[in-house]
Amino acid sequence: LFRSLLSAMDTLGFKKAEKKEVFSIVATVLHLGQVEFKEDEGDGSNVATGRRGSVSGRRRSSSISSGDLSAIGLKNAARLLGVTSDDLASALTHKTVMNVKANLDVQAASAARDALAKELYGRLFNWIVLRINSATKDTTKDPMTIGILDIFGFEIFQTNSFEQLC
Repeated sequence: LFRSLLSAMDTLGFKKAEKKEVFSIVATVLHLGQVEFKEDEGDGSNVATGRRGSVSGRRRSSSISSGDLSAIGLKNAARLLGVTSDDLASALTHKTVMNVKANLDVQAASAARDALAKELYGRLFNWIVLRINSATKDTTKDPMTIGILDIFGFEIFQTNSFEQLC
């Protein structure tokens, strides 16, 4: 199945670097799904690490357990995004409004993680659609279309969107 995907990407003219980026973004989304949060002693949340400590932008002395799925997910997602684990943890567990940084509770931190994953995946989907449209564009014939089969049946829209697949 994976070889079929690579073959389809080759047929559509995806460059090696583009394929790498697609897989990196998908991997980032999957790693973000492993990140869990726990209640902090104070007001807010931190990324659960499986040890006494936790990772937070404010708690630089905390350690990450190499055997814990949450910590590994955070570390790998951060690496793929090109940021530090502490910066990603801080972005997921805090909000900044008018230069004031506030802690997020577990529910809000989970929502921030989910929003980041959805935004990454949504932008990737839109880019892939544009890339496929560009590769299959043929001005000499009738325009080609890709239909989406969903639970409501087969539909062809002028513009297909990520939300149709969710």
